[in-house]
Amino acid sequence: MRLCELLIKNFYCIDSVGIRVKIDNIIVLIGPNNVGKTTVLKAYELFTKSGEPQPIESFYQNKEENAIEITGIFSDISDEDKKQIGEKWLYTDSEYGDVIKYKWRWNKVNEKAKKQSWNEAEKKWESGGMGGWDSKIASCLPTPLKINPFDDAASLEKQIVDILTTAVKESIKSDNSKLSGMIDQMNTLANEVKSEINEELSKTTSKLQDNIGDIFPEHKIDLMPQAGKIDVDKILASGTHIRVADSLGTFYPLINQGSGLQRAFLWSAIEALADTGNYKSGKKVLSSNEPRILLVEEPESFLHPPAIRAAREALYKIADLENWQVMITTHSPIFIDVSKPHTTIVRVEKQCDSSTKIFSTDKADFDEDERERLQMIRNCHPTINEFFFSDKIILVEGDTEQSTLSELKGNTDITIVNCRGKANIPMFQKILNHFGLSYTVVHDLDSPRVKRKEKWITNAMWSINNKIVDEANKKDGNLVIVNVPDFEGQFFGYLQKGDKPYNAVKELAKQEKEEVRAELNEILTNTLAGDFSRIINLKEQYRKLAQEYAVVQSDEKEAWEFDD
Repeated sequence: MRLCELLIKNFYCIDSVGIRVKIDNIIVLIGPNNVGKTTVLKAYELFTKSGEPQPIESFYQNKEENAIEITGIFSDISDEDKKQIGEKWLYTDSEYGDVIKYKWRWNKVNEKAKKQSWNEAEKKWESGGMGGWDSKIASCLPTPLKINPFDDAASLEKQIVDILTTAVKESIKSDNSKLSGMIDQMNTLANEVKSEINEELSKTTSKLQDNIGDIFPEHKIDLMPQAGKIDVDKILASGTHIRVADSLGTFYPLINQGSGLQRAFLWSAIEALADTGNYKSGKKVLSSNEPRILLVEEPESFLHPPAIRAAREALYKIADLENWQVMITTHSPIFIDVSKPHTTIVRVEKQCDSSTKIFSTDKADFDEDERERLQMIRNCHPTINEFFFSDKIILVEGDTEQSTLSELKGNTDITIVNCRGKANIPMFQKILNHFGLSYTVVHDLDSPRVKRKEKWITNAMWSINNKIVDEANKKDGNLVIVNVPDFEGQFFGYLQKGDKPYNAVKELAKQEKEEVRAELNEILTNTLAGDFSRIINLKEQYRKLAQEYAVVQSDEKEAWEFDD
């Protein structure tokens, strides 16, 4: 059994509409400031504390009548679980399958919350419920380990030491650890010493027994020697601290270093923890079978770009370990990696009329080729995932379109997404459709056929046209605009070879390009007339535009012929 979803209501800045959070291996919370991202982390911590009393500040708008509710849905119910809980509390959810659901409700300030269990048959919440099963539920909740990069230096050092010592302990416990073998040998030697002194101890206790027996004749005395077992936990005690050496070899406490270095140490410690989990071949349990979740606020804080990427890799590596999950809040698109499985992006918003936008890489159903292409695009363009933060999105094929439209849009909140090729556009459409965001696609028509080795063959890019319009039609509000035959030909006729994006921007600035600027601005602002001929709603429109273009163009008419 595992927690698969939380619903949070009336907690700090989260109102009665609530926020729904799908619990995955890694959960990335995005959104503007002061909408409740950090509150989600707090809510998770509170949910694991079995109804711990809350002050008035925890209630929405500081009003007791706004009762706090945190609801958990549990899936992966085993046969043993079913026997323990009974069929009454089990029901089938359309998304998660067989589940149970319960919530903590805080009606009074500074009083313990009341637990309520969902009865699907009667469609109501029942007080208590699932009695005697609280310990089982609690064991299924990952223990939170919270990291806040904004903590003071002393707190940050404690976090680093805790993480590093955990990594060291796990490495020592490994079967492959040389130190582990040395400790075993020392403990064996200690036991041999114990055997040697047992005879003398026996003589001493016999004398003591004779003396005490006169007073308590029914009691016996036995002195049990215990070899002083070497305990790694005690060696790595609370006094452990970190020192950093400068270029001259002089050591200084970490707490005296700058914020950037302190945060870099934090992420190095987390990476060491992740590496420890992979100490042997394959995935390993990090420390014990108890599940854990790492809660991190704004991991990008105080880090320069290479360190941000390293932090991302460390977090995703930890999320890939058995019995570990990661939940972060971030303003950086670098921490979003849609190529990784078991990843959920949650956009937290405050508008009462809008539901939380959720994207799950598993639900998007990417094939292996799409995952590889997404990873390649992210490597070339680390901030590609900015569109998750936007409401106005335009998908384009390449650099020339991106440069031209970006020049016109200025500082507006429109996001131009360079998909790095026409073939990648449907992949980005799939992501946006799943995330619930509307978009505009601007792409080239391309010819139905191309010439290869003196033969005319079907153009693979022509077949992408159908995929683009099919994806766009899966959700209302999407718009597809086609350029005939391509972006350059549609708006500029011809661009000098070399740096085409730069040349396009130069051409756009010319006075005679006023009509081009006007049309591109209409695309940017989504104000094209309804009868605009290059808006595509049906696949047949591509064929019609190709046939019309074949009539007016003079070169290689065979390219615009159809095989059927």
